[in-house]
Amino acid sequence: MAFKINTKSFNITTETDIKALTILLKLLGLDIASFGLYMGVSKQDIILTDNDGVKTVALWAINYLKDIINAELIHLGYQIKDIKAQGLFVEYDEIVFSVNKAITDGTITESQLLSINKDAIITEAGAIKAKFIVNAQSVLEDFLTNT
Repeated sequence: MAFKINTKSFNITTETDIKALTILLKLLGLDIASFGLYMGVSKQDIILTDNDGVKTVALWAINYLKDIINAELIHLGYQIKDIKAQGLFVEYDEIVFSVNKAITDGTITESQLLSINKDAIITEAGAIKAKFIVNAQSVLEDFLTNT
């Protein structure tokens, strides 16, 4: 029976929840030890073993990782859309150039009436968390070579 994780931004289908955990951790660039350290829990708190020796992943761990990755991927999508939206300012930039040239040439004697502070509203400050895309490629490459 397959184990599935479906979110708005990604889907995972594996044979086990442990394999899904491995993929989620890899997407974040973590392993079980670093995740346990970050969460302040042991590996045994993440991978549970029942009385019959069957191992399963704690539901909180799957949910936490799934929610973090989903939120980060959605945020990445908004950042990408914002960067693409900079093209909306092309015509604005052209008219600003024309107005500034007219002021400089003396054709217009008044000061410019409107200025949009593009640098304040469109910024590339901060890292775009493209690691999810890179890590997803790695997961899929592993899948191709190990299957």
